[in-house]
Amino acid sequence: LNHTLPRIDPPYGYEQHSTRPYDFLLYGGAWLGSYFTDFRTALHVWGILISPVLEVLALFTFIWFIRPLTENKDNGIAGLLFVTQMGIIASFVAGRADHQSLILLLFILSLGIGLRLLMSGFNARTCYLAALVASLAIWVSVESILFPLVMVAAFGLFWVSGHTSLQRTLTYFSVSLVFFLGIFRLLEFGPSRFLEPTLDQLSIAYVTLFGLVALYWVLVTLYSHYRGVKQGLVFKITSALAWSALMVGLMHSCFPGFFAGPMSNVDELFRQVHLAKIKELQPSISIKALTGDDWLTAFSKSFLWVGIILPGIPLLIARILRTRGSIRLCWGFIGILGLVFVP
Repeated sequence: LNHTLPRIDPPYGYEQHSTRPYDFLLYGGAWLGSYFTDFRTALHVWGILISPVLEVLALFTFIWFIRPLTENKDNGIAGLLFVTQMGIIASFVAGRADHQSLILLLFILSLGIGLRLLMSGFNARTCYLAALVASLAIWVSVESILFPLVMVAAFGLFWVSGHTSLQRTLTYFSVSLVFFLGIFRLLEFGPSRFLEPTLDQLSIAYVTLFGLVALYWVLVTLYSHYRGVKQGLVFKITSALAWSALMVGLMHSCFPGFFAGPMSNVDELFRQVHLAKIKELQPSISIKALTGDDWLTAFSKSFLWVGIILPGIPLLIARILRTRGSIRLCWGFIGILGLVFVP
């Protein structure tokens, strides 16, 4: 695919960080609409409608996601709470044709699949589906790498605590994730650019990252199976910590600037003028802003965006403490995700 925008910085052009899956949706909808009107008008109308359409899909996906936790009770109230959140309203507003809406839809779908992996035990097809959705989300935007990393970390904590069946789940998921990431990289950039270590697009850097994650689970599985090693608490903790340190060292050596973030190589003027104004890139809670002169405005904005979760915190803690078995793991998984994503 041709990523260069020739009208920006001629004659060299500019390659934007966004990849193509969302564009496929835009042009696909416009192509269907072109049977009823001209293509430009169809693209304009579909660009206005695509986010609300994705919101409807996200709403039904959200209700499906929470079904194992609510047992089909209060789904309507949960759906109402979902669509009235400021983050949801801003991401799915009509006329805003932005890939954030698709990222949210895939995130919710990944959550639902993750819960089912915890509840149903090992299922190879569910592992493949979870990997496919997570890799598609990363293809849409590399900011989505956080969810599969947190998922592996959370499932890994449950594995350490004694849920040994999750080892097989994590092995199948991580290996499948690497496979799909490699396929999507080839689809968009072709073999000639497969090894380019860009950080703001799906690249060999992220294939390598999850390849190292997959290698850990493969090695643990093989070592335990063929050597008959009992996976005690010490073995699990020491092996995980040692491999994590090795991963950090390898990623830092092979891809300098990796831990500075996907936008680390962006022009500083572009960062100050444009990126600093994008709300999705700003933290929900900024300590610097809250301790500044205009702390009241900062507090109001933070409360507007994340205030809705405050009543849910004690309820979530109560669910984790009172439930048992796989349901408890599901609530714990949601709690871990909240600790990572809310701030």
